[in-house]
Amino acid sequence: MNSIYNHVEGRWNLTKFTTSFLFNVVIQTEITYLHSFYNIKKDEFIRQYNNFTKIINFINIHQDSAIVAVYGNIYRVTFLKGEIMMNILWDFDGTLLDTYPALVEGFVQLSQKDLDRSEVLTWLKIDSKTAFKHYGISEDQRIEFQKLHNHYSKLYSRPFDHLENALAATANNIIVTHRDKESTIYLLEKFHLATYFKEIVSVEEQGFMRKPHCSSYEYVLKGHHIDLVVGDRDLDLIPARELRIKTVAFQNRNITADFHIDSYADFIPMVLNPLQETNRTP
Repeated sequence: MNSIYNHVEGRWNLTKFTTSFLFNVVIQTEITYLHSFYNIKKDEFIRQYNNFTKIINFINIHQDSAIVAVYGNIYRVTFLKGEIMMNILWDFDGTLLDTYPALVEGFVQLSQKDLDRSEVLTWLKIDSKTAFKHYGISEDQRIEFQKLHNHYSKLYSRPFDHLENALAATANNIIVTHRDKESTIYLLEKFHLATYFKEIVSVEEQGFMRKPHCSSYEYVLKGHHIDLVVGDRDLDLIPARELRIKTVAFQNRNITADFHIDSYADFIPMVLNPLQETNRTP
């Protein structure tokens, strides 16, 4: 097998990679194409990188960035020093994507009333069941609510800033959501995030009880070790606490969690790195 040469910016140079497997670096996803000639889509880069890792022996990292030639295509990539071998379970709505504008709009349309949207958001952030009860909406209308939510999600939702760096820094990411799987995949693919996730569990669609019941989390644990659960509502974190899994509360300081962050820019320095240090302590 031919060696693959890389050309490195700055004070250090690597000559070539040989056969074997690399897992002592994690590549973040912020990719800058150096020439328009190499206008390769990110999905193609990820595909090539997955193949690339199979033939790399090791790499010594001395600074944070490098220009790497992979199968003749040149990329600028950013490296995280060291491994962050963690499996993370994520909520979807309000955690990965800011879908609350769509959630509120769907709820207001369902009610057929001129509701105060900020007040609706407050109730929905507790959980939709509580919001239904507060506004006197029958649970029989939940399917219609889900349809409206899915419709507006495609129009208004977007990923939170710095999310992609957080996802790229971990070994495996799994979603457990009340959203149906089809719309979840649609939104992930729309924002080019689908490749970061190993599994998607749609709670009700797959026959589990709604969170905070822990049955969907127990299902995930049968196939994966989970180091951390990230969610924006208490119902996301209650099952994790019951199962003795560390928790991160996202943009919600009013719920109990091991870590609280308001931006994913803080996810690596304030959550992953301290957690990794704790895990290393004898």
